[in-house]
Amino acid sequence: MLLHKNIPYDIVERTTWNGINIKEYNCKYFNFSPYNCISFSTKTEEAMQSKIDYFLDNKDELQAHRDLLDVGTIAYYADKTTGDYTGD
Repeated sequence: MLLHKNIPYDIVERTTWNGINIKEYNCKYFNFSPYNCISFSTKTEEAMQSKIDYFLDNKDELQAHRDLLDVGTIAYYADKTTGDYTGD
């Protein structure tokens, strides 16, 4: 396990569909609100650290996006109270 600003991430080695061995970086830390990102991967460690920085530096903006998504979801389901519901 590696750390950047106390956020854990891992190096994952795998083989692609065409047999090429690759190394990538994977983070599973941001699986809570407002991020709600189960995991993400990058090809380089620098890109991983940059993505972690983005999440940490933009928490308020990401919360605002989450709030808009929640309002939209509530409005969508509130509009589906009739018998012709076609969602989900």
